[in-house]
Amino acid sequence: MKLFDFFKKKNKVPKKDEIKDSPYFGLSTLSLSSFVKEISSFDDDEKHEISKLMHKIDLKAYNNKENALCFIVIGGICLTIAFLFIFLSLKKRMNKYVGLDYTSLQFFIMIALFAVAALCLTYGIIRLILALKVRHQCKKKIIALSKK
Repeated sequence: MKLFDFFKKKNKVPKKDEIKDSPYFGLSTLSLSSFVKEISSFDDDEKHEISKLMHKIDLKAYNNKENALCFIVIGGICLTIAFLFIFLSLKKRMNKYVGLDYTSLQFFIMIALFAVAALCLTYGIIRLILALKVRHQCKKKIIALSKK
């Protein structure tokens, strides 16, 4: 069993229940000014627990950011391949391009790739913005905790 403990990740992703079961979870949703007012009455042990919670939330937001970047990369790859399929679906007559061949398989692949790219890019960008916002708020609260 100890052999497998060696290979475990040190920075495991906290589960939602681990974060929400904390008695200090309500503090993570406060604005920075309210947060600073609330923590001023806590002792060092409670501040340490709050700091651990903020670091867990920050780690979760970091993993969400990495996930969002993966979706953005996948969307970019699909978009590039879709642009290549535009040229494959062009219709030729007497060695001149007339337009798109709407009945070809390449055209349908191009449409599907554009749809997948749009979905991946949209989802990735929205998730990235939300994760960066959460990380920014957590970092401000961690700094406020370290100053007090």
